Amino acid sequence: MIAFFLSLFAAPAQAGENYSHHTVYAAVYRSIQHNHKGGKFGLVNTLCVRNTDQKKDLIINAVDLYGPKGEKIKSFLAKPLKLKPLACQSFVAVPADKKEKKIAASFLVHYKIFKKANRPLIHCVTIGATMNQGISFISEGRELN
Repeated sequence: MIAFFLSLFAAPAQAGENYSHHTVYAAVYRSIQHNHKGGKFGLVNTLCVRNTDQKKDLIINAVDLYGPKGEKIKSFLAKPLKLKPLACQSFVAVPADKKEKKIAASFLVHYKIFKKANRPLIHCVTIGATMNQGISFISEGRELN
């Protein structure tokens, strides 16, 4: 009987040991200078988090957008989000105000996975268009220690 009660308290600790926690940094650009006079081109950033594992869920604990001075601009999640196998979730950051001089920003993605699961693919698709001009590129996320 005592062994039964002890096993009830030990189970959550064992389950937590099966996960590994990670943080990914993804650089984004809220605007980019398009001429020598300092004209800015507003950009939309779509962060994509893709669960690349075919069997295991991915838990996204937080997705935050930071400004060029390291200040948190926005948190995208109020609670952790579970991504099923091969599922994808997008988070959109709108362009900076045209009067704003800030160009760079970054996303931090905090997630956990089963230790033997595939790591997710995290990247940011950046796009901007005005009149007959357009620009788009992808920034790959980089895992932090």
